[in-house]
Amino acid sequence: MVKKLALIILLGSASGWAEGLSLTIGPPVAAQMAMPTKKFLGIFAVRINGCADVSKATLTAMGEGIVGEERRSAPTTPEATKTPGTYMVSQQWGNAGKWIVAVTATCENETAGALVPASKTNMVREGIQMLPHAPTKAEIEAALKAFNPPE
Repeated sequence: MVKKLALIILLGSASGWAEGLSLTIGPPVAAQMAMPTKKFLGIFAVRINGCADVSKATLTAMGEGIVGEERRSAPTTPEATKTPGTYMVSQQWGNAGKWIVAVTATCENETAGALVPASKTNMVREGIQMLPHAPTKAEIEAALKAFNPPE
């Protein structure tokens, strides 16, 4: 019970809308206790909200970055935790460049999304954008342009 309460409190750091499908983005420690193996630590945790049957929900993530002058995409597979509807997203690209993780959740006929800036192996909370739809190419490009990761 305490672990679930801690997960709910920590994941409440960046959440979307109160009604309908939404996402909550939190630091990786928020879901660490719910990971199947304690060795895994991602760059952020995601919880799907507003889905009557989270077993039917899907969550996808794609790293979108600029390394030097080259635009890159790197698929990442969110790993389900022991808590239904909660996932850990890990970095599956190098430390060079600046990256935005485009996250999309679907549940029945609803979609929600988020853009999460990542600097090396951490999310950058200040730049998180919650969306009532899947991130568009234009939104991803704008987020990459605006993101200036810390050195």
